[in-house]
Amino acid sequence: MGRDRSPTLSITREEAPILSLLASGGEMSAAEMLDLHRRMRRESLHLLIFRMKGKGFIVASRHKKGRLYTITELGECMLEAWHLWKGRESNG
Repeated sequence: MGRDRSPTLSITREEAPILSLLASGGEMSAAEMLDLHRRMRRESLHLLIFRMKGKGFIVASRHKKGRLYTITELGECMLEAWHLWKGRESNG
């Protein structure tokens, strides 16, 4: 089976501030969430992240259906993706 219970999330330079906000437990208003959703669709970014009050985060992409993540699961995925992204940036 292995340890692949949650997918690695790939992030872009534009998404990094959003992930930082979420990682710090930042709250988003409904208007901010709608604006983020529109901007990400317009720019074809991979991730759509929605905060579900008291339940965790919904993370969806163009290739995968939305899935509910707890803050811990999301944090683990983000940390892994951040290290991969930083590695690519320093090698590029």
